[in-house]
Amino acid sequence: MKLTDYLVSEDMKVLDVMKVIDHNAKGIAFLCEGERLLAAVTDGDIRRYILKSGSLNAPIREIANYNPHYITEADTGDATLYMKKHSITALPVINKDKKIITIHFLYHKKSARNVNLNVPVVIMAGGKGTRLYPYTQILPKPLIPIGDK
Repeated sequence: MKLTDYLVSEDMKVLDVMKVIDHNAKGIAFLCEGERLLAAVTDGDIRRYILKSGSLNAPIREIANYNPHYITEADTGDATLYMKKHSITALPVINKDKKIITIHFLYHKKSARNVNLNVPVVIMAGGKGTRLYPYTQILPKPLIPIGDK
């Protein structure tokens, strides 16, 4: 993902920001003027706003947090500790002009890929194991040795 996948304008509608958050799959967007950090909005903020009968056509600035958490370039080594301490999962790193340089995420899970791992698998599920007697009288099916394993 690119940095721009997390940045939105103050004038964007709630519905459009929901689409951005859905696309980036991290549950957060940062309101910026250019790349300068102004505020943050999470999917939880939007959910609570909708439950209070908020309009999806309203500008996102109505619900954004204008006191977002962030760290400076000099403090990037403490990002994980800071996120755990404040119970947040995304933390922008800003420079002296308050421009977002990068975003640290607490959980760095990458999107799933289809990869052939070439790992042999045997599934021993269901039934009473009667076809494997006398082995299953001594061991449960998952513990029965197969070949030299």
